Amino acid sequence: MTMPPSMLLDLHVSQLPQDAVHLSVQVDDSRCNPVDPALEANVADLRQNGIYLSIGQLAGLSAIWYRGAIASSVVGAEQAQLKAAWVELSNWNLRQEYGRDGIPRLVVDKQANAGAQTKRSELLGIGVGLAVGMKLYDIDYPSWDVTHRNERHDLFAYHPASHRLVKVEAKGRYMRQNLKAAITQVYRKFAVADFAHAAGVVFAPRHTPNPRTADIVLIDPTGNHEPNDQYVVPRALLSHYTPFFRRQGRIFDRFAARLQEIRTFDHRRFLAYLREGDAVLADLAATRSAGRTTVRVRGHLFRGTAWEGFVWPAHLTGLGQRLHEGVFYWGLWEEVINALIQGKLHDVLNMRVRPCVSRLGNKALVVLPDGSALAWAPNPNELTPSMFDDLE
Repeated sequence: MTMPPSMLLDLHVSQLPQDAVHLSVQVDDSRCNPVDPALEANVADLRQNGIYLSIGQLAGLSAIWYRGAIASSVVGAEQAQLKAAWVELSNWNLRQEYGRDGIPRLVVDKQANAGAQTKRSELLGIGVGLAVGMKLYDIDYPSWDVTHRNERHDLFAYHPASHRLVKVEAKGRYMRQNLKAAITQVYRKFAVADFAHAAGVVFAPRHTPNPRTADIVLIDPTGNHEPNDQYVVPRALLSHYTPFFRRQGRIFDRFAARLQEIRTFDHRRFLAYLREGDAVLADLAATRSAGRTTVRVRGHLFRGTAWEGFVWPAHLTGLGQRLHEGVFYWGLWEEVINALIQGKLHDVLNMRVRPCVSRLGNKALVVLPDGSALAWAPNPNELTPSMFDDLE
């Protein structure tokens, strides 16, 4: 599994152990209804190949559990979340050991303190659940969030291509203790089986590299029991776009923080936002900030930021030729930005963006279904507003 770029930038995962471990997956689809072929293929891949990730990646993904536990005003909140996760997990001595079959596996110490063992198992369960959810639904890390209330699930993400919410209920059970009870709990939360809307993930940390059973049990619930909040999808949409504005830096850090604040509004205030928009977002967007760059694609205006000294990630985009160090751009369709300011989230849910991956000479462009665009040029002078305007 490739660690999402946002994790590498925000959480400094390179400072954590990079030893890779393999987690095997058992799929419990005894109740499962048929799902779409792409999802079936992802389930089959998990069943056959499991997941490879480093201990540092696992700690980084587990840190999502601490969202909401670190004050939003703290500079470097995401680093603080990772620190909290790693302080807890490092005391369990997470390490790589090879089994008799030559496969590297995750091993932890035997834990005398039952309370600490339970907490650390659940923390790792969240990280593994997120890793499985990312692979199962093809949704990258920035789109995921953790629930802060007594919901029927732990993790959720907005899927921009299908305009739906997918959910993951994650549990950790050391050495598979009380595994059947954990699976029964998932069944009770989700009465009808269908991977298309939700998944249950139970992870079993071990003190041996030679297990007789799978490390992960992937269970087949559905998302039929929606939370009472009718605005759960619009709220998730705000979480989806927050990382973009956080990346822009400067004034847009405050824009990102305001989106997250709006996401937590009570029913009355959130309804007012949907009807009237938000004056704070409007004022922040009106503030001119140096370094903003506009790019037009097929007549549509994208606003964002360019960074110098970046190599184009050819392995992520399918462009066959590696592009050398140059200028990297990340922008968002102006219509999406305006809709977020005006509270017109249903317009965003109903929008249709034509994705593309294009190479124009020595320049590259990727447009994603959520209205974001990634571009690359060899130097700042060639990153012009009109460089992709004539794209067919």
